[in-house]
Amino acid sequence: MQGEYDKALHTYTDALQIAEETGNIENVANLNSNIGKAHLIQKRYSDAGKFLLKGYALAKEIGVKQVIKESLEGLTELEEKRGNFKQSLYYQRLLTVYKDSLLNESNSMSITEMQTKYETEKKEKEIALLTKDKEIQQVEIKKQTLLKKYLIVGLILILVLFFLIYNNYRIGQKVKLENIRNNIAADLHDDIGSTLNSISLFSEVAKHEAGKPIPALEEIGVSARKIIDAMSDIVWTINPENDTFENVIARMRSVAYLLLKAKGIEFVFKADESLNKLSLPMLARKNIYLLFKEATTNIVKHSNASRATFHLLFENRNIKLLIQDNGMSFEMEQSRMGNGIKNMKRRAAEIGAQLIVESVNGQGTTIELNYKP
Repeated sequence: MQGEYDKALHTYTDALQIAEETGNIENVANLNSNIGKAHLIQKRYSDAGKFLLKGYALAKEIGVKQVIKESLEGLTELEEKRGNFKQSLYYQRLLTVYKDSLLNESNSMSITEMQTKYETEKKEKEIALLTKDKEIQQVEIKKQTLLKKYLIVGLILILVLFFLIYNNYRIGQKVKLENIRNNIAADLHDDIGSTLNSISLFSEVAKHEAGKPIPALEEIGVSARKIIDAMSDIVWTINPENDTFENVIARMRSVAYLLLKAKGIEFVFKADESLNKLSLPMLARKNIYLLFKEATTNIVKHSNASRATFHLLFENRNIKLLIQDNGMSFEMEQSRMGNGIKNMKRRAAEIGAQLIVESVNGQGTTIELNYKP
């Protein structure tokens, strides 16, 4: 198209070689025809005739009508320019036959295309109707889905509302309970505590005025002091300010110091820091603390120990209290007759904890409490 026929022929020749190597006969026929037309334009009639005839023969052999038409057009023009009008007319007649054939084929194809178009449009209409039905169904499904979502959201909102109401009620009840506990602790401390202190004081005054020991008054003073001590523990347990386990550990450490230092017993007290923020029910805090105090009191009164260790551990969400001393051992069967071990076992049972007591001659006593909150 740009008039560079030598370059065109070079490219056609390369393409023809590839077509022949790959065995593509249609391309071979087409390329021969094109090469013939390029020679014809350059007035190389001999070469043009050779390639046009070859292209025509191959195209006729395999029935490629478009290539036959183009080859015949080239041959008609070639013979006309050579002055061979009779031969040119022959190729012209052949060309007319193939043009008619191509026209009929084109018409047939047009009819086929129209039929195909009609069938396609018919199917498209059917598909459109089906799509419309499907869209309607999808709209209905969406409506149902949306309705379900609204119902679910409504149920969730109702549940949240009930939860908030219940939570507010629970918090209110907790506040009321804490107020009751505060009032009980204050009453015990102020009324009963002061009365017991008066009893203890009056017994001391009466002994002093009598000028001699009076066993009954001595017993009254001792009993009053025991009750005061027990009352102090109860008041401390009831007070809501002591709900964290950190306060329990601090009180344990204080009790161990007061009891063991007075007896000259060396001790080590260790507690995991992870226990500090732990919040336990009042019953659990009370029984763990009183069991610890019972065991510490037994060390002071009965073990004749010189050293004791206290470990509070938090392992696998399990609270472990380990108390060991190097004092005298005791027979477990005999110890069942006393109140110390009985009280500790009762306190462990109240909170569903496991209590292990081991006393080995020459090695002292080990008490282990395991409680899972």
